[in-house]
Amino acid sequence: MDEPRRIAIALGDPAGIGSEVVLKALANRRVQQTVEPVLFCCRRWLLE
Repeated sequence: MDEPRRIAIALGDPAGIGSEVVLKALANRRVQQTVEPVLFCCRRWLLE
């Protein structure tokens, strides 16, 4: 299997649904094997 591709993802507004959708997608094992995500967001929000 090929190495995962690094991709950049901007999570945008923490109050929006985009962040929730991205995190749910990244929890999928198949996605984890395919990509190496680099998230751009508020670190404090992400840790909460």
